[in-house]
Amino acid sequence: MTMPPLESSLLKTILFFELLHHRVSVLELARITGISAAETRYGVMILTRKGILIEQGGSYALARSFNTSYIASDQSTPIAWRRTRMIRWLARCNPFIQAIAIGNSLAMGNFENESDIDLFIVAKKNRLYLARLLFVVPLMLLRLRHHETKHAPICVSFMVDETALSMNEWSDPKDIYFAHWCASLIWVYDTNKIATRFMQENASLMTAQGLSSAAEMMHGFDATSSFTRIVSKCKGVIDFNWCEHMAWRFELWYLPHQVCELAKLNTSSVVITFSVFKTHLKDQRGEIATK
Repeated sequence: MTMPPLESSLLKTILFFELLHHRVSVLELARITGISAAETRYGVMILTRKGILIEQGGSYALARSFNTSYIASDQSTPIAWRRTRMIRWLARCNPFIQAIAIGNSLAMGNFENESDIDLFIVAKKNRLYLARLLFVVPLMLLRLRHHETKHAPICVSFMVDETALSMNEWSDPKDIYFAHWCASLIWVYDTNKIATRFMQENASLMTAQGLSSAAEMMHGFDATSSFTRIVSKCKGVIDFNWCEHMAWRFELWYLPHQVCELAKLNTSSVVITFSVFKTHLKDQRGEIATK
C-alpha cells in the first residue's frame, strides 16, 4: 500500500534526522520540508496514530528506535549561536563575500561538544581566495579555528563563488545528505539575494527528496560596511585579479599535502578550483546513503 505524499515526505525527513540521532519538532519539519505548520502537524498526528512515530516533549522519532539514545544540545550550542554575530561582522568587513550560511550540525540541530560551526561562504565572482584569506586570518588571530578552542570552533572548509551555486555536481541519486543540507542552511549574511538564487539552483536536488526548494531560513541580513565600500572604489587602482591569483597560490602552498593530493582525484569531498574550495575530509554522505 502506497503512503500518501504528505506522510511520505515527513517520514523521509524524520528518517534522515534519525540517522543523525536528532529528533525534530513540527516547526523544524515545516521549515525543512516547506510544508505548512498546520499540514505538518496533521501529518505527524496521522503517523503517530498509525504507531510509526512517537512524540516526546514536542519532538518526534521512529517508534521502533525510541529507546535508543540521541545527541542532545549542550553548553556549546549557545556559544555557537553567539559567535554568529561575530561571523556576520567579519562578513560585513570583507569586501569579497556575498553571503554566509550556517550548515551541518548547528543548522540541523544535533550540535554537541566536539562539533564545529560549519560555514558555507559565497564569494564574489573570481574573488574566492581573497575572500577566504581575509576571513580566515582574523579567525586565526582570535584562535577560533579547529584545535584552537574547546567550544564551537569555526570551520571554513566549504566556499564557492557566485557562479558555482549549484550542488548537483557534488551529489548523486543515492545522496540524501546534500538535499537536507541545502534545505537546512541558515543564512546569517546575504547582500545580493544569494539565498534565493541558491534555492532556485538546487530546487531539483531538494524536491527529489520530498523537500521544498523555498524553505530557506534567514537569520539575519546586513548591509556592507564602510570599509567594504571603500575597497570597491579601488577597483581601478588595485589589480585584484593579480591579488586573487597570489591568494590562490598561497592557499595551495599552505594546505597539507594530503589535501592537495585528494583534490587531484576528482572526488566530491575535496574540490579545489578557481570557483570552489571544498575540503571535507570526513565526508559522511556515503555512510548515510548506505544506512
